[in-house]
Amino acid sequence: MSKSYRELIEAFDEDNPYQPGIDFIRLFGKNIFDELRGQIESKDDATIKRSVIEAISLRLRELMYSDNFSVLTGAGSSVQVGGIIFGPSSLDDDGWLGQLFIGDNNYKRLLTLFKESFKENYGVEDFITFLYKIQFVEKLGLSVKDESGAVEAGTIKAKVLVELRKLCKLPKAGLEDDLKYYKTFIKRIISRPINLRRANLFTTNYDLVFEKAMDQLGVIYVDGFIGGLQKFFHPEAFNFDYYYPAATTEGRVSRMERIIHYYKIHGSLNWVEADEASLHNIYGIEKKGVEFNGDEGNVLIYPTPMKENDTIGFPYSEMFRRFANTIQQPQSVLVTYGYSFGDAHINRIILEALTIPSFHLIVVSYSWSDSIKALYERFKSESSVSFIIGEHFANWPTFSTELLPDLPAMDLEEKYQAKRSAARDLVSPLTKHKFDD
Repeated sequence: MSKSYRELIEAFDEDNPYQPGIDFIRLFGKNIFDELRGQIESKDDATIKRSVIEAISLRLRELMYSDNFSVLTGAGSSVQVGGIIFGPSSLDDDGWLGQLFIGDNNYKRLLTLFKESFKENYGVEDFITFLYKIQFVEKLGLSVKDESGAVEAGTIKAKVLVELRKLCKLPKAGLEDDLKYYKTFIKRIISRPINLRRANLFTTNYDLVFEKAMDQLGVIYVDGFIGGLQKFFHPEAFNFDYYYPAATTEGRVSRMERIIHYYKIHGSLNWVEADEASLHNIYGIEKKGVEFNGDEGNVLIYPTPMKENDTIGFPYSEMFRRFANTIQQPQSVLVTYGYSFGDAHINRIILEALTIPSFHLIVVSYSWSDSIKALYERFKSESSVSFIIGEHFANWPTFSTELLPDLPAMDLEEKYQAKRSAARDLVSPLTKHKFDD
C-alpha cells in the first residue's frame, strides 16, 4: 500500500536513502523532506504534497532559466503509454525478451555466454550488441563456442529486432489519452524566455511518442533531417534555427517560438538505411513518417549498424558527439528522466560534464537502479548533482505536469504578487495616518 505524504516525510532517513516505498529528494545539496519535516504538524496530506511539489518546482524553475537547458529521457519515460524496460530482468524467462525464447536452448546458451562477459550493469541493447559481434566473428569464418559447441546468433538477433519494433509502437491501445502528459512536458520545456538558447531534448527511446505529441502541438523539432516528402539525415541541420520578419521594415527579424532541438541518441523506429547514398542523401539515412510500420528495410535502432560499416558507428556516433558538445558548455543543466545510467557512452559524457563547475545534473527516476545508486554514492556530497527518486514524485504524470514549472504562469503570478505588495505598501501609510487622526 502506498504511503501517505506525511509518512514519507516522517520515515525519511538520509543515512538510508534506498528504503523501499520511500521517495528520496535531494536538490542543490539539501534534502527537501528534512526541510519540511518541522512544517507539517497541522497540515493535511494534500497540503503536504503541495508543499513538497512547490519546493521542488521552485528550484527547477531556477535551473530552467539557465542559458543551456537539456533533458535526457530513457525507457522509463515511455512506460506511461505502454513502453518496455531494457534492464537485465527483460532477458530472463519472465521478461518480455526471455518470453520469446522459452524452451530455446540456443538462446539460453547465448545468454549464459553474454552474462559471463558482462557480469553486471547490462541490458537488452548490450545483448543485441553481443549478437552483432558474434555475427561479425562468423563473417570472418570463425565461430563462438561453449562446452556444447558453436552457437548461432543470426536467428536470435532477427527475432529480437522484430519483437522490439512491435513493442515500440506507442501509445498502446487504450493509452492514447496519456499522450497529454507528453504534450504538457513539451510545452513546459519550450516555455523558456525567447532570449535563451533553445531547449534540447535527448532521448534513448526508439518510439515516436514525443514526435506525436509535438505534431499535435504544432511544435517544430530540429532533429537533423531535412526534406519534405522525403527527409534525409543532414547533421548540420542541428545548427539551424527559425526566425521571421518583424513588423517593421528595418530589416529586423524575430525568433520563432515553439521550436525544440530533438536528438534521438539511439536511433529511431522510423529511421531507415537507404538502398544507396545519393547527392541529396549523402549519409544514406531516411526518416519515414510516424505511421511507418518498421517492418521493412534496415531500421536504424541502436545498436543496428549501417551495412557500409558493419560495426556500431554512424549515425549513433554523431548523436553522442552532439550530446557531448551540448551539455559540456558553461552554465549547462541536464535533467535525466527514466534513464537508468546503463549506457557507458552516455555516462562518460555526463561524468566529463560534471568536471565543469557550472554544470548541474538532476536525476529523476521512478526507482533506484544499481548505476544510479553508484552515482549517488559518488556525488552525494556534491551540490551540483540532485536526485528525485521514487514512485510518488518521480512518476511521469507528476513530473511532467506538477514538478516541471509552468514558467509563464509562475512569472505572471510573481508579477501580480509584487504589484499587490507594492499597492499594500502605498495604502498602508494612508490607512495608518487616517486612524492616527
